Amino acid sequence: MTTWVNSDGLEVKFGTEQYDPSQGGALGNVGGDGELMEVIVRGDEVPTADAPINIDIQIPDGAFLDTATLYVTEAFLSAGAATLDLGIFSDDGDGTYTVVDADGIDAAVAKATLVADAKIVCDGALIGTTLDTNTRNLVLSYGFGTAAFTSGEARLVVKYRYQ
Repeated sequence: MTTWVNSDGLEVKFGTEQYDPSQGGALGNVGGDGELMEVIVRGDEVPTADAPINIDIQIPDGAFLDTATLYVTEAFLSAGAATLDLGIFSDDGDGTYTVVDADGIDAAVAKATLVADAKIVCDGALIGTTLDTNTRNLVLSYGFGTAAFTSGEARLVVKYRYQ
């Protein structure tokens, strides 16, 4: 089994390794008005202790966080009254990450609102602010409260721009 990255940045796989659906990525410039990025949030992967969603998808430190929207593609299920926190971690540069604001994108999004085809406009404390932590790049984070999710999937789309 062999995996390598070609000159376009695309992962190429040979052998018996199966395709892994995208975990998100940079969506590019939106008319000179900023950059869009997307990460996939899978309910059964949301940890109890806040953690980065995907360390390969990063926001540069010093960027202004315009908006964040969660598009639910598959309803989130849980045996309890689960909630979802979305936030920001900073890259420590040594393989570890430090919490900037664990619910700065959105706090305690209730399972009842995480239904199929829902569009949730995030309103955490970091929306509409400059992410100036004087560190390396930043990554999106998530965690659950009250109970674990057993399924569900959503796309978190974040718009940011350089000041």
